[in-house]
Amino acid sequence: MTQIRPDLRVEYLRGNVNSRLGRLDAGEEFDAIVLARAGLERLGVERLGETLDIVPAVGSGVLAVDCRRADSDVVELVRSLDHKQTRQCVSAERMMLHGLQGHCNSPIAGHARIERDGQLSLRGMVFTRDGSQFVHSQEWAPPERGEDLGAYVADDLLRKGARDLIGEIPH
Repeated sequence: MTQIRPDLRVEYLRGNVNSRLGRLDAGEEFDAIVLARAGLERLGVERLGETLDIVPAVGSGVLAVDCRRADSDVVELVRSLDHKQTRQCVSAERMMLHGLQGHCNSPIAGHARIERDGQLSLRGMVFTRDGSQFVHSQEWAPPERGEDLGAYVADDLLRKGARDLIGEIPH
């Protein structure tokens, strides 16, 4: 956020959506609160606001189901839940993450999606903890080449200095 609006002071809020919005409405010292639009929609909360173009953490919002291979009925049930495009997107994101070799504290963001033209796009970013420095990459490929795309974006981020940013963050 500091790259977009360096004049803002960012604080982290805890609590559910209603309590956070209540604090804003009560006049606490916040000019704005950033919340996930999907969460607000799910809760039926309609508020005026802007949509920010933020790259989320790799795999955000994706559900995975794991089961024993020996349970063939369960395997078939789970297979019916598979969404090919989501799997292609997550494969690209995860390959990017793997290529960056980050750790659990690494501020790495990645978002893949199938564009209107049918291409798979992947945006990747690596930040310093305070967000004052970052590297960014975005590339496109056919959806069936998601893992190649993820590896390419990781390599591009590394060429731009991602290793140094990741290395500065303690484990």
